[in-house]
Amino acid sequence: MVAILKLTRAKPSLTTIKANNPSFNGLRYTKQRSTTVSNASLINNNPNNISYVPFREASISKAVVVDCTHPDAPTFTHHKSARNPEGLEPADTSTGLVLNALASGSAFPGWLDRDAVTVNHFDGDALFSVWAFIHRADAMHYEELLRIAAALHDFRELDFDGTGSAAKLAHQALALCCWINTIERAQFTPPFEESDADEKFSFFLANLGIFLENPENFKDIWQPEYEQVLEDYKLIEKQGQVKKYPEIGVAIVRCPRPVHYYALFSHTLDCDVVVSFQHRDCDEDKDTPSDKRADSGSGSGVNGSGWRYEVEEKYTQFVNVWSRPVTARLDMTPLASFLNEIDTHRAVDCDWASPRLVDSGPLLRLDSHGQKLLKAQRYGHPTARPMHTSGLPPEIFENVILSFFKFGLQGVAPRVGGFGWDELHQLNANKIDWNVWKAQIKASLDI
Repeated sequence: MVAILKLTRAKPSLTTIKANNPSFNGLRYTKQRSTTVSNASLINNNPNNISYVPFREASISKAVVVDCTHPDAPTFTHHKSARNPEGLEPADTSTGLVLNALASGSAFPGWLDRDAVTVNHFDGDALFSVWAFIHRADAMHYEELLRIAAALHDFRELDFDGTGSAAKLAHQALALCCWINTIERAQFTPPFEESDADEKFSFFLANLGIFLENPENFKDIWQPEYEQVLEDYKLIEKQGQVKKYPEIGVAIVRCPRPVHYYALFSHTLDCDVVVSFQHRDCDEDKDTPSDKRADSGSGSGVNGSGWRYEVEEKYTQFVNVWSRPVTARLDMTPLASFLNEIDTHRAVDCDWASPRLVDSGPLLRLDSHGQKLLKAQRYGHPTARPMHTSGLPPEIFENVILSFFKFGLQGVAPRVGGFGWDELHQLNANKIDWNVWKAQIKASLDI
C-alpha cells in the first residue's frame, strides 16, 4: 500500500532523515537489527507497563491478539472468526475495536487487563491497534485520527469531500499513512513482507507518538507521497470517469494512466469491486513523467498501446465491515477463464488470471507467462506492476464484467457486516451455474 519516496527505489540515509527531523530521538530512530525485540525497549511513555511481544513468542495466557485471528487467544480484530469480547461495539478496523473497548468504560476482563499485545503482521491497522492498546490515554486523545488512518491504510480509501474538521482529519490521516509508507519503504523490507515485522514495530511504536505531536516536523518525509495522492485524485476528477453500480458494489474507473491506490479507491467509496481502465501509455503521459510516479522503478510498464484493464475485489470483503452494506465476494477464476476464451487478440504470451476467493484482495488482470508478479507488486500500487494490452474494446469488457457480477449476485443482497467464509464458499461452490452465464453473455455480445 505504498509509494516511493522521491518516487524511486533509492533509500535516504538515516543520517539525512535525522538531520532534517531533530525531534526524532536518535536512539529511537535507529532500526534494530536483532531478530527479536526487547520488551523493555517498547515500554517508553507506557504507564500501564504493557508490552508488544512478537507473535511467535507470545504467551496465550498473557497476550491479547490484535488485527488477526487465533484459535485460542482473546482478540481485538475485524477479521472473520474473531474471538472479540462479548458486548464490544463493532468497528470497521481492528484499531476501532481497541478504541471502542477503551472508550466503553468496561474492563472487558481477559482482554484489556492483559499486559502484552501481539499480531502476526505489520501494517497500519496492526500498528495503530498495538499502539492504542499500549498507550491508552494518548490513543483516546488521537482517537478520531487513528480511526480514519487505520481505515485508509487498510482499505486504501479516504473521503476527500468533507469540510471543516472532517477535512482536516482526512488530510492528517493521509499524512500519517504516507509517513509510515515512506519510512517502511526506505528502511525496511517492502510492505507485505514479514521478515522484519518485529523491527518495524520496534521503530514505529517508539516514534508514532512523536510524529503525532507535530506531523509538520516530518513534512519532508510524508509530503512527496501525499502530494502524489492529491495529484492523482484530481487527475481522475478532471480526465477520468467514475461509474458506480451500487446494487452489485462495482465501480468502473477510467483514467489516462495508473494511479496511487489511495487516489483510485477514494473515488470508489461504498463499492467493493474496482474495475480500472487505462488506454494511454503511461510512459507517454507528458503531464506526469515516469520518474515522478509511485514505484516507477519497480517494473511499471506496458505491453502494447491499447486498453488495459484490472478488476480488484477490495479488502472490505475480506473482513467484517459494519459502517455500510458489503457485497458478497465472487470467485473470479470463472471470469478469467471466459476472458481467455473471448480475448483472442490480447498481448502475446499473456493470459487472464485471478487469485482464489480467500486472497485478501483478488486482482484479475492479464499476466505474462513465466513472469509471476511479486507479492509486493500484486498488493502494491497499479504503478508498481506491468500492464498488458487486452484485445477487447472497453464497451465489451465493461458488459462482461457487469454481467458476471449481476449474474453471480442474483438474490444476494449486500449486508452490513459482510459474509462469513462458509457462506462465501457455499455460494461460489454450489449456487452459481457459470455455464448459463457464459451462454447468456455470448448471445448478448453475438460472439
